[in-house]
Amino acid sequence: MSLRTWRELCTCPGAVGFDVRLDRDRVVIPDLGEYQARALRDHLARKEALDVVRAGSAGMSREQVRDLFVAEMQARGAEVPPDVILDGYLRMMTSSYLPAARFVGRSLAGLVKFLNRDSRPRTD
Repeated sequence: MSLRTWRELCTCPGAVGFDVRLDRDRVVIPDLGEYQARALRDHLARKEALDVVRAGSAGMSREQVRDLFVAEMQARGAEVPPDVILDGYLRMMTSSYLPAARFVGRSLAGLVKFLNRDSRPRTD
């Protein structure tokens, strides 16, 4: 049951006060389904924008890539993330951190193989 439905149906003694406080403070509590749908739309729009920028950003400066990415997200109706998160996307698109990511990925894969090898039952 969504919070909105609960607010309409609840007859608890404190519910009226809760309702009044929410209305007075103009608090908007989104329905979980609405929130999930919006998050999924933003995720898909961001992924499409990333794909477009990756495909067409060869030879562009970091600022040009940033501007193109922001424009692509806005064109798709996605929320533009804060600068800290946007910087992470830019690093990913401009490959400035890929060698370190590959090293970490290979290290983790090697560790998993090592742990799996030692956890097998012995046959001797």
